[in-house]
Amino acid sequence: MSHRDCGHYVFTDGQHRTCIAKHLNIQSMYVNVENYPRDYVSYCRACYQKEEERKEDEKFKNRLLSMLKLRRKKSKRIPEDDFIDEEYMNFKKTSTFIKN
Repeated sequence: MSHRDCGHYVFTDGQHRTCIAKHLNIQSMYVNVENYPRDYVSYCRACYQKEEERKEDEKFKNRLLSMLKLRRKKSKRIPEDDFIDEEYMNFKKTSTFIKN
């Protein structure tokens, strides 16, 4: 077995024996853990797949948010007619005029 940076172990040999031992409720067994020096981060297939799915979900979420922001900007535009409509402007409803 070799240890991955995600915390899981990957089998180079003996995966079926380990699976059988688990089904027989064997609590411990001897294994040969290989520790090779490396200059990169390694993940098991399951964690790698989860990370790829998370990245895709994040991209999709960001695309949706940018579309919503664009839609909001377009909806608050002032109409291109000859007048300015009140519903497109943020006017104060109360006046603070001082009469002299």
